[in-house]
Amino acid sequence: MWDAVRHGDDYRQNRDVAVVVSSTDCQRLMRSDVEEFQRFCNRISETVKMCGMTEETLDKVLLGQD
Repeated sequence: MWDAVRHGDDYRQNRDVAVVVSSTDCQRLMRSDVEEFQRFCNRISETVKMCGMTEETLDKVLLGQD
């Protein structure tokens, strides 16, 4: 069953399930998610800079003054 879950097969049969994860693994997963989100933000930032967006332009967009 564990292998099936790891590969995405659904054995829940419309029931809630519990997952036990060590605190070390949990911290690693959370750190990984934060690092991946930061990489995503950095990629987007570089893309919009290349398209000419500045902090001033972003402020106007966020304030609905575009």
